[in-house]
Amino acid sequence: MRAEREPYELSVPADASGLSTVRVFLRSIARTLDAAPERSDDLELVVSEVCAALVEGGSRSLHIEVRPDDSALAVSVQADAAPSTPEDNAIRGDLLGTLAPDLTWFDHGARFTVAVVSDDDADQTR
Repeated sequence: MRAEREPYELSVPADASGLSTVRVFLRSIARTLDAAPERSDDLELVVSEVCAALVEGGSRSLHIEVRPDDSALAVSVQADAAPSTPEDNAIRGDLLGTLAPDLTWFDHGARFTVAVVSDDDADQTR
């Protein structure tokens, strides 16, 4: 039986310094969990794009919660305004659809999961 892990949480202003802090926060979590480097990059990219959509929608603050489990990170990003619509940025929509196919937008944020270990890493540990 594995112990339930506490979530990592961060609240920042929705500006350049806040988004920089979010990236450092995510890299730290990925390192702590020994995530594969490409998974860490995916996590940063998806969260950055979700935050960008929220900032474009008029958000002034962001709250990120990351819940680790054995194989993935469940991420929730909340803000004080609705995100810009996916139709506003087709490239963002394609990118998010590829890296976080379970991404769900809600009124003031989004939820998704990102794998901690890549398929290649899982094959090598077998």
